[in-house]
Amino acid sequence: MKDFRKADTMNMSRMPPAVMGIISRIGGTRPKIDKGKCKKCGVCARDCPTKAMSFVKGAVPKIDYNKCIRCYCCQELCPQNAVSICTPLLRRMIK
Repeated sequence: MKDFRKADTMNMSRMPPAVMGIISRIGGTRPKIDKGKCKKCGVCARDCPTKAMSFVKGAVPKIDYNKCIRCYCCQELCPQNAVSICTPLLRRMIK
């Protein structure tokens, strides 16, 4: 009987960046703003390190997930706890 090693099928470092981007958008966690809790103060957008959040006075901030680096500063800084971390359905089904 031959000795064989199981292939490393999930070596993420070998994946092309475009594929990694798709995987992170589909299966990655992301910040989500609860419109009912948000007081539209803009703290989250003002302090976003990549400026992935846009804020217009009187409106709930919008998140550009293509710019978002998932640092979750918005969640930590929100005085109303209106920003939560959302886990995609695909990832919840796998657990």
